[in-house]
Amino acid sequence: GYLALAGANLPTSLDKSLLHTFAASLGGILESDLLLQDTQRKLAEAAALADVSHAISAKLTREELLPFLAESLTSISGSTGCFIVLVHPATNELALAAIHGGYEGQDRSLPLTGEYAGLARASLDSRQAIVVEDARDTRHIDTRKAEDLPDKSLLALPLIAQGRVIGAAIVGESRARRRFSEAEIGRLMVVGNQGAVAIANARLFRELEQRLVELGTLAEISRVVFSELRAPNIYQRVVDELARAFGYPYVAFYRVGEDGLELGAQVGYEAGAPPTRIPLGSGLVGDSAATGRAVYVPDIDAQSGRSLGMGGVVSQVALPLRKNGQVLGVLSVESHSTPVSY
Repeated sequence: GYLALAGANLPTSLDKSLLHTFAASLGGILESDLLLQDTQRKLAEAAALADVSHAISAKLTREELLPFLAESLTSISGSTGCFIVLVHPATNELALAAIHGGYEGQDRSLPLTGEYAGLARASLDSRQAIVVEDARDTRHIDTRKAEDLPDKSLLALPLIAQGRVIGAAIVGESRARRRFSEAEIGRLMVVGNQGAVAIANARLFRELEQRLVELGTLAEISRVVFSELRAPNIYQRVVDELARAFGYPYVAFYRVGEDGLELGAQVGYEAGAPPTRIPLGSGLVGDSAATGRAVYVPDIDAQSGRSLGMGGVVSQVALPLRKNGQVLGVLSVESHSTPVSY
């Protein structure tokens, strides 16, 4: 800063000396005040990061963790919104996991297949943060689509856990063009990577829960098999338990008969579906019985007519049930979504 004085009389040499001394002292005070403000700001940022880190570590499920992470990145960056995409373990495709702020009114499929996909993928592949100061002038976004974006500036952050990239966070600013500083990016990377570790832990936690459910289901099926004498009751209890334990909407069991496959039990289907009889080699179930191999179709629309009759089915798997190499039946599972794995 500077010190300015105005008056009718010219300052004497003594006045000038005193003013120089006073100005130097005032400069030292101002410098100390700026240093104090900077220290207080850094302490506040550290406290905020510590609070966020503690909150992230306390969340065990992805349903709790992912929206909180998107909200935290929005708040810490002071931006207008954030969404998080995760890498599908089986297909390596990007899947929208959480959304916050200005993106909540947008089509939830937009960040996956539209304008943002290239930016997210670039951050994943490079394992580095990517700053886009002008969303309408970047090689990471198709210029023909950029005009439709609500954002003026963007920041893509890779989410890295134990050396593995599991997803990306896209932070957007729609009010004005913005340059994200190195310090801001560093703070956001710290939060993002801690979130990535928590996401990986939550995934392990969910897998553990799923294994416990599977063991319980197997135990219950074994109990039913050994305690129930009538085969139709066993078939029905088995499909009921599978649907309950894994959340599959449609499960059907077919046994091999003299004239093909006969429906033994089903759960979830409406009247008229699934068919009570299926010829060997017909459809997924017939193919599985004829070949003795599991058949999986992740996209029913691409293979029209393969479903057992319910609308809205997206994927289907048929598993042959064998004993001593002979196919005795087929278990069919259909779903409204493409699962990570059956």
